[in-house]
Formats: sequence, structure tokens, C-alpha cells
Amino acid sequence: MNSEKEYHEILKKEYAGTVTTLERYINPRAVILHHCSQCEQEFYAKPMWLVGKDSQRHVCNMPYGDNNGVRIPYVYSKVSHNKRTRRTLSESVKKQIVELGKQGISIKQIAKQLNIADGSVSYHLKKAGLG
Repeated sequence: MNSEKEYHEILKKEYAGTVTTLERYINPRAVILHHCSQCEQEFYAKPMWLVGKDSQRHVCNMPYGDNNGVRIPYVYSKVSHNKRTRRTLSESVKKQIVELGKQGISIKQIAKQLNIADGSVSYHLKKAGLG
């Protein structure tokens, strides 16, 4: 697999013509962009892995394998891991925070009792003029 022509022939044989390159072939270790016409997916892959390693071969709509060669059953989304979800507090919880604050209970105790962040408790107590 020293030339681009040779790599295209191997790809055509291995994937029945469904996987093609979108970038110029450089060498077996260079990461290049590929396209699968069957699942319409574009993906980056090293040629030596795409036609060599079983765990790194393209399987439509499936992610690649892990370090041990075991194919992962789902794709990890980097966006969802970095994105923090915010839970909006209901009016009843806000009223409960204020009531507990008026009773003289500490911010940490209120947060622990209602299972919310200390900052949220502090914010709502300040907003109500108690903090």
C-alpha cells in the first residue's frame, strides 16, 4: 500500500466500493478523510487501520473499537459531556428556600435538605433580601 492507486484498489476490494477517500492519500499512517456511500458518513481514518485492524474497520453507523480491540456499542458525544445541564427550580422550591432561610437554617443545611447547590440557595436568599 505504497501508492494512492494501490490504496484505492484495496479499499474497493475490502468495502465493495462503498468507502472512498475525500483527501489525497499520503502514506498508510496519515489520517485522511473518507466517505461511505452506504451510510452517508464522513470520517477520518488511517489507511493502515481501515484495511488492517478489525477493531478499526468501518462498520456503518458504528463507532470504532477501544484500545483492546473491542468495538464500542455507541458513540460518545463530546458535546454532551462538556455541556452542563441546568435544572430550573420550581416556585414551590424557591418559596421553601425562603421559608427555611427565615427559620434561620444555614445555606448548607437548606441545600443538603433540598438536594440543590449551595450557590442556588444563596442566590435565592439574596434575591429575597435574606442574605
